[in-house]
Amino acid sequence: MGTRYDRTVLGSNDDGRRIDRVVRRLLQDVPLSRIYRAMRSGEITVNGRRVQGDTRVYEGDAIELAESLHGRPTAVRKSDSGTGVKGDGSSLAGRIVHEDDDLLVVNKRRGELTHGPGSLDAAVHAYLAGRPTNGVSFRPGPTHRLDRNTSGLLVFSLSLRGAQAAAAAFRDGTMLKRYVALFEGVLAADAWDDLLSRDRAHRVTRQAGGAASDPGMRALSRVEPIAINATHTLGLVRIATGRTHQIRAQAAIHGHPLAGDRKYGSTESGSYLLHAASLTVAHPREGIGFSHLYARIPEEFRLRVREDFGPHALQRLDTIIRCCHEP
Repeated sequence: MGTRYDRTVLGSNDDGRRIDRVVRRLLQDVPLSRIYRAMRSGEITVNGRRVQGDTRVYEGDAIELAESLHGRPTAVRKSDSGTGVKGDGSSLAGRIVHEDDDLLVVNKRRGELTHGPGSLDAAVHAYLAGRPTNGVSFRPGPTHRLDRNTSGLLVFSLSLRGAQAAAAAFRDGTMLKRYVALFEGVLAADAWDDLLSRDRAHRVTRQAGGAASDPGMRALSRVEPIAINATHTLGLVRIATGRTHQIRAQAAIHGHPLAGDRKYGSTESGSYLLHAASLTVAHPREGIGFSHLYARIPEEFRLRVREDFGPHALQRLDTIIRCCHEP
């Protein structure tokens, strides 16, 4: 009896990927060494031909996998399968700011994790359950992250094109991110340019020493005050880099920690208020179907702004984040 194969036709989200990476998604329980051996023996082929691990595959190619690879019919996910029926998206109700074929943008709640059980990532996957995948090697996921107690816009990729476009836009600075934050003290407009290093043992970001042993990574932020009283500043922060805890660490370095951020030197009780308020695409890019998005300030943040700075400050804040220009 000859070798039996399962055949999978690749979709758009597999286009241009290495065959070893695609097969690893199909055979997640099979060691990589076994996968490479199967390629050499002809148990894994593309369009009927043997391939090497670094061979690129493209939309429309067919991967043939021998059932003998794990002793039972291969659990192959068909690239265009799915009913098109949405999963349980109840936890995302009213929080989807933008959705197209490539990207999904959600307004993250304060206290919500980006990854893991019960996270926003899990909620997005429930929302997408049953939709066509257009590939076997791509998994939708967040293109950046927000701290647990930071609210606001979080971008999820729904396609390989969207993931690549968002990553490139964040990397080259054409996806502009603006945050609203409440700082301790009276803060003037400033451009922060610091070298930061991550202390993984204590899960904190610090100012780097600049020595060869601690060179750090450059962090660039620009802060503009929106409203000021005797003890606090309501500020708008535009970040040009995406370091872990960037705003929180730089605020502390420059003597104005986020109010309530005790991890970074605040003496106030409670928790800090930091909101990823808007995303603006400076130049059109294939795979990004929006030019400007904003997320409404959470109610507890709005209440604090009204109490500390008055209703006019809240109105000005709402006007600023709806606009794609600086104040």
